Amino acid sequence: QPSEPRVLRHSFRLYHFRRPHRCFVCKQLVYNQGSACQVCRYICHRKCELQV
Repeated sequence: QPSEPRVLRHSFRLYHFRRPHRCFVCKQLVYNQGSACQVCRYICHRKCELQV
């Protein structure tokens, strides 16, 4: 039986947001641009990427 693939590491890219989103790391709002994982859409500030 094939098992579902697991994400071992986030694949972040710079993303421009049209509205504020909550950073999953520090819980503060991310305005205009931040990082988003291309695989699972995990959102955080650029500076918070290193803590993930």
